[in-house]
Amino acid sequence: MEPGRLCSIRETICTPYCSKFFADQDEDISYIWQSFAGSGELSVIHDMSFFVWNGEAYDRFDETHEQRTFPVEEYEEMLKSCGFQLHRVTADFTDTEPSAQSERLFFKAQKSKTIVS
Repeated sequence: MEPGRLCSIRETICTPYCSKFFADQDEDISYIWQSFAGSGELSVIHDMSFFVWNGEAYDRFDETHEQRTFPVEEYEEMLKSCGFQLHRVTADFTDTEPSAQSERLFFKAQKSKTIVS
């Protein structure tokens, strides 16, 4: 990224997804999505099964995804170490600062002219 450019980053907090079950069905595709706590701190495992109509029968596709996030302070440090100046952190599509109940974090940062270590 060019120095001086602004960057906006959205990060989803994993906690709201732990121990949840989601499902949806449509005429041509259905899915089952289960999530549970991952082995690492602030991580979650998503097991998903998709059923896609091929014109004669449903084909099943299984996927597993592991998602991990970090405390706000770690994101701030990572941005700084990559040469970004953090302008603001907000939560949940609002202009308010994050709280323990926040589900999504938004970071507004600007690329510095030099990398700070």
